Amino acid sequence: MPRKPSRAALLLVEVGRAIYGPEWVNPLARDLRIDAVTLRHWKSGHSNLPMNHGVMADVLILLREKTKKINRVTNLLQGEIKDAECY
Repeated sequence: MPRKPSRAALLLVEVGRAIYGPEWVNPLARDLRIDAVTLRHWKSGHSNLPMNHGVMADVLILLREKTKKINRVTNLLQGEIKDAECY
């Protein structure tokens, strides 16, 4: 009988898709410095990923870093558009 992925694994999938799109597994594994096979095992439920696993803290750090970069570029673009409207 197939196993269900843990809540942590499901969140990992959501983060991966949000940051990298549909081909998220390898880029996320690279950025977290883990084996992509391990990530796929968590995703499939083949291996359990508990919420208190250290990789989840790393995921949160990565998500915050990506969010900072996106917010910086968003603000830059927003400022440029606003400046362009003045002319």
